[in-house]
Amino acid sequence: MLRDRLLTLQWTEGGQTLTQDNAFTVANMKITAAHGHSGSGIGDGDILDSIAVPPRTQMISFLDNQPRIGYIHIHDYVNLPGDKTLALEGSPAITISDHYSGTPTLLTAGQTLTNNLPFEAWIMPTDGGAATLTLTFNGTGVASNYNYSHSLPILAINSEVLPDLDFNGTVDETDKKLLEGISEAFGAVYAAETNRLHSIRFSTSGPASDSVCKVTLKGADGAFKLWKGQGVILTSTPQGAEYDLQGGDNPASLDLKLECLDPGKGETTYAYYIREAGKPDILFATDTLKFTAIRVSVSPDMDGDGNVNQTDAEMLKVSQQDGWPGAVYGAASNRFHRVDFTSEGGVTGRVYTVTLKGTDGAFALYADTNANALATSSANGSPFGFFLDGSGPAITTNFWLGCPNPGKGSITYSYSSRYLNHSSDVLVCSNVIRVAAVRTAVRPDMNDDDVIDGTDDTLLQQVSPQHGVIYGVETGKLHRVSLKAEGGVAHDASAFLYRLTLKGPDGAFRLRSSPNGGMTWTSTPAGTVLYPAPNFLPGSLTDDLTCWLECLTPAEGTITYDCESRYPAPGVYVTPYSHTVKFTAFKVGVTNIKFNHDTASSTNDAINIRASYAESLDIPDGEWNTGGMTNHPICYTTNILPTVKVRLTVEPVSITNVTLHAAVTNANPALFGLLSTNITFTSGVSVGDGQGYVTLTASNNIPSAIRKSIDTWQWNATAANGISAVKPFSTNTGPHTVYVIFNEPVEPWDNAYHSGTNKLNAWTNALDIVCSNSWANGATTFEDAAGGITRAIYESGRFQYDIIAGRCKYTVFDNDLVDYFYLTGWIERLNGNDAKPEEVNCWDCANGVVSLSNILGCDLWNQWIGSGFNCNEIKAISNKPWGKPFWGGFGYHRMGWRGPTNDTGRVFDACLKVDDSATPSGTSHTSERVPTDMLFGTGSAIGEYKFHLVAPGSYSNCSPSNPLPVGQPPGQRRDPIR
Repeated sequence: MLRDRLLTLQWTEGGQTLTQDNAFTVANMKITAAHGHSGSGIGDGDILDSIAVPPRTQMISFLDNQPRIGYIHIHDYVNLPGDKTLALEGSPAITISDHYSGTPTLLTAGQTLTNNLPFEAWIMPTDGGAATLTLTFNGTGVASNYNYSHSLPILAINSEVLPDLDFNGTVDETDKKLLEGISEAFGAVYAAETNRLHSIRFSTSGPASDSVCKVTLKGADGAFKLWKGQGVILTSTPQGAEYDLQGGDNPASLDLKLECLDPGKGETTYAYYIREAGKPDILFATDTLKFTAIRVSVSPDMDGDGNVNQTDAEMLKVSQQDGWPGAVYGAASNRFHRVDFTSEGGVTGRVYTVTLKGTDGAFALYADTNANALATSSANGSPFGFFLDGSGPAITTNFWLGCPNPGKGSITYSYSSRYLNHSSDVLVCSNVIRVAAVRTAVRPDMNDDDVIDGTDDTLLQQVSPQHGVIYGVETGKLHRVSLKAEGGVAHDASAFLYRLTLKGPDGAFRLRSSPNGGMTWTSTPAGTVLYPAPNFLPGSLTDDLTCWLECLTPAEGTITYDCESRYPAPGVYVTPYSHTVKFTAFKVGVTNIKFNHDTASSTNDAINIRASYAESLDIPDGEWNTGGMTNHPICYTTNILPTVKVRLTVEPVSITNVTLHAAVTNANPALFGLLSTNITFTSGVSVGDGQGYVTLTASNNIPSAIRKSIDTWQWNATAANGISAVKPFSTNTGPHTVYVIFNEPVEPWDNAYHSGTNKLNAWTNALDIVCSNSWANGATTFEDAAGGITRAIYESGRFQYDIIAGRCKYTVFDNDLVDYFYLTGWIERLNGNDAKPEEVNCWDCANGVVSLSNILGCDLWNQWIGSGFNCNEIKAISNKPWGKPFWGGFGYHRMGWRGPTNDTGRVFDACLKVDDSATPSGTSHTSERVPTDMLFGTGSAIGEYKFHLVAPGSYSNCSPSNPLPVGQPPGQRRDPIR
């Protein structure tokens, strides 16, 4: 207040004496707080914007980092000439604004305002700091000696809690910027993780004296801890635990560490209290940091029961140990495994990320098993994000993991804080699990080429699920089997185990680790387990392992190759993948073969034969039966395409059809193989006629030449139950003795069967002789066959001509009529029985030629010629010296004959040799011949039988006739045989 009075006044204002010099008095120019303070202290409820500490200081508080604006009066009652100036010096964080004009900013630090001063003003701090506001009067003219100034100290006190938000271990300006972008609801976000400490700086701009600073930690009991150095100073409580800064603490800057033990929300406060003696501490400035501790977890279904529970959690702990494979699954399409992603702490936002990393294409994550994949594994990882609503303390999202291919990988679930004023998200926490997809395979060598490749894999897909791979029972036959394990999980008895199991009837199957030895395992009904066998199932699984299967008896069995995850802590064993190949070892038995299955015809089967005149062959059940217990010879006519009837069995009875063929195993066979035919079985017996016989057709015609062959058939099964991918199976039948003749035998033979009682069916003891190499073997014509037989009889050395009486020894008469030809004795003599007569005559020889030729279907006759003719010199059977018989000729003569009964007939004479030269009537002989297929003739030409046998003067006495004169045996005949 200016008093315009000529009085002398004096008072003290702020330690300065104001005086009056007879003209002016200066008073009441100053700055005061808008709210009065007596200097005796601050009353409860006052806005704490000043305190009575000399000099009076305008104090401005921050509560929860929000400034309390100071309100001041500027007393300007000087009405003298001069300038009034308002100046602000100090912290740039303080500004002065006109209360009435609403001018936002009048002064900032370092600025002045002259004249037109506001009456009331705001002190507006943006941060803690000190400043001085000075009001100055500079008089001019008469008032030049009345300069005056008044100052108001200003102190903005701010407490600050600044966290390390980018987790680089340092609290800096970057963190201040990040702090501006944190969520009001969740504040700073930390990982709920024991022993992970986060830096927080607590600071204040307030003075150290007359004040105290306190740190408060609030949250669920024990959820959070504040560390100072190596010790814990605070553990959270719901009401808030409090720590007073003590000696050694620096209230202006105190670095602590926050540990979040459990998910949840919490807060920490740094408070500045005014302290006056005898007064309660008054809260003046505070800053609170809200924070949320979260935990993310990936919880797989470890035991494959479709649920995620405590057992899985315990198994997961074990699987995460060093050296353990992690969560192991089977690599299979359309097989899904539940995986739960859980967030605890309640933070919402699109900052949760799942990353699938691993072998390309080995894994895929699905929101639903019917949906498309959200991510597919790759070497660099395939991340995707999703929302969580933050509505509860723990939020779980279910996903499904598919493992279509073997490989290793990992699933990471992470949360990152997202700050709009930061270039990238800041990773807060993550949880990762290791995963492995394994696959085992049992791969048989399906085409038996001793190489296992893609062809075998294709064939394996075609096998019947009921019977699997089909093998033939064959001792010593080893079938290659490859065992493959993919996924790279090492064999370890404590963590992961590969196991091979052979199952089947006791001793039915054997597995070998080496084809020439090694380890051997034999099947059992419960299964023979090849484990632990680390020397056979090693930990290195980059290459296939090979074993060999031997099938000893007909049966069904399996080979299983599986892998097992072992979790000793919860005591659980899980088989992530198991591959089983079922196999059936089968055996086809040929129980009976009917070669002569139609005794009324030989059009496409064997003729009717017997062993000899006295011994028949029992063939109702076939010429050959199981194991060769019955094994009769068989005889076919040339050039037919034969069929046979076969009865077969199969084991096990689950085999209902088999495709098989028979192949002859010997060179130059008479009986070729049988065409491939699919045969149906019921209850293990072939389905055909009422007795189970099926008709099979030969692959080739019977040869066109006479022969005897010892043939063996190898029966090969190439398919069973319609499956072509079958291992070859074989069994042998035989040896089959096979005779080949031209036609059905003719008289004296008879091919009619008569229920096996016909003694004139072809005898095998005769066929054995005539089909041999030195007789008719290889002959393709009647002439060749009969000629060979004729020569063989003459040259056999077993017979001598009866030069004394010329009587029959094998042709038996009854009352001067022929009863039969004793062919049985004849054959026995040929086979070495010396008890049978050596002497023979022409009739015997003719019957021998006829009967042994006609068994081949040659159609010869025993022909009479005569009578009483002279002969040229001959060599009688067997190679007698040249000479004339008896009185110089024959009363009559008999021989084998083909053709009409006249000079055009053809002669087969085993009784003698003739001179084959142009001068047969002499005594010097340079050429000789057993007459075979010789023209009988008239005696007029070389090569005619009559020319070489009969003396020239007797031609007219030698001619064939039929019939002979009365009382004589017929001239052309076929005598019965015995």
